[in-house]
Amino acid sequence: MVKILCVDDCEIVRDGLIGLLSSYGHTVVCAKNGSDALAALDEGIGMVITDYDMPELNGYELTRALRADPRYSGLPIVGLGKFPADEREFLTECFSKLDPIDRILECIHKYCE
Repeated sequence: MVKILCVDDCEIVRDGLIGLLSSYGHTVVCAKNGSDALAALDEGIGMVITDYDMPELNGYELTRALRADPRYSGLPIVGLGKFPADEREFLTECFSKLDPIDRILECIHKYCE
């Protein structure tokens, strides 16, 4: 399975992602903002799931930084939140937190094979 970095400033969302993704056998590492996410990155991360609206470094700034780093330029990044249409360019996929969980899981599994 894949090691997934989940980035969200809401503890409830982080806990929900840990429970859900762990139940599918994934290892989950969490960060509460983009700055913490960059500090938590390592070569073992196989996917990033990130919120948009966070303090310190938002989801767009995080994805832009990841795409600029050759080590992470091809990493699947799933936006989970209200990413403005003009700030989705670095995302692999983007979902609303209100989208059906089955659609989100299908995307995660597609990129975690």
